[in-house]
Amino acid sequence: MISSFNPLFDNTSESNINDTSESNSNDTSESNSNDTSESNINDTSESNSNDTIYYSSNQLDNDTIISDINSLMSNISISDKEEIIVYDKENELINICKKFINEEIKIYAECMNKKIKITNINLIGDIFEDILYNKICETINDFEEGPKQSSPDFYAFNKKYEYELKTFTKNPNFDISNYASYIDQLCENNGVYRKVFRTKYLIFEYIFIDNKIFIKNFDILNVYNIVSESNKYSINMQVKRKIWYNIRPSSKKSWYLSNKTPDLFIKNIIQSIKDCPNIDNKEIKIQNIEEQYKNIKLKYNI
Repeated sequence: MISSFNPLFDNTSESNINDTSESNSNDTSESNSNDTSESNINDTSESNSNDTIYYSSNQLDNDTIISDINSLMSNISISDKEEIIVYDKENELINICKKFINEEIKIYAECMNKKIKITNINLIGDIFEDILYNKICETINDFEEGPKQSSPDFYAFNKKYEYELKTFTKNPNFDISNYASYIDQLCENNGVYRKVFRTKYLIFEYIFIDNKIFIKNFDILNVYNIVSESNKYSINMQVKRKIWYNIRPSSKKSWYLSNKTPDLFIKNIIQSIKDCPNIDNKEIKIQNIEEQYKNIKLKYNI
């Protein structure tokens, strides 16, 4: 499910972010979730075991990989596949998040008997995480906080679903994840399924009016909606001293384009592994991600 809400404000035009400067993020690493509701995607069917595709380093062409995956799908009826199950309280979660739109966020600190209003944008994301969590927990009893200073920000339904909170003003320049950590998480058992299909991003845009903070927009999206290739890199990337550091979102106007699909995201991730100068075991990681994605497409209607 993808949703965007903006009842009051007009969107402004935004350009693609190829930002190489540091940004604040409450997303520093990824954590593992215990998903017991789905069978292991690497054990989808014994009958598929002979369909495994292996590539040598000189055969790793992204279009070929995705084409080969899709060709394996052509003989499988859609009716034979499962639907990816969405969190059963997600609509309720969305409605709670919508209620913040147009609301003023007042943040204060008290010290030495003085009450001081906080308007430092570097603090808004972390503080709003506490505000949002407390509001959600008033009505959703299986929503819980994630680990501090780690990912995800929230779990739902016994850690089967993950949610990340992101905030920005003007242009979306938040960090989605540390790049190396994200690739490692994709390569874990069920990592592609967990990070691409079971993790969603709760994105709040805020604005300042007369030194007051107001929530302007809310979007709930999958990672493949908010990540694109850039003019310079195979995915939007923050680079520090030639090191690929953090994955960054594309411009907001691109989030709802029809070509923002899991296929394109996996293709660009594979290309990024090939292009990245500071990642090891490239062929193993590419084959791991490609095999997981093939099994997901064999099992699920996506």
